[in-house]
Amino acid sequence: MDHGGLVGIVTRADVLKSYLRDDAEILTDVVEGVIRGSMWIDPTTLEVEVDDGVVRLRGQVERRSEVEIIATLTRGVEGVMEVESLLTFRFDDRGVQPPKEQRHI
Repeated sequence: MDHGGLVGIVTRADVLKSYLRDDAEILTDVVEGVIRGSMWIDPTTLEVEVDDGVVRLRGQVERRSEVEIIATLTRGVEGVMEVESLLTFRFDDRGVQPPKEQRHI
């Protein structure tokens, strides 16, 4: 406002802009922090793209549980707005049980 007249507006995008990170920074954090650092996966085996904070993951990992973990960890990276996971897996480990002698009750 200027002398009682409207001179502009602040949008949600204007407010969020100060919290957004550069896509290149997000990409580095996902590749180096999540894929290589937390999951110990060679990042060259996966394709990661970031566009306006939306992360797209493609490729194949060893186990189904890794797909879920990678997506969850990626959502936790600062600046990530959304994760689109097209990751596939070689082995579905959802129903695997440890041998009886290793189970804890």
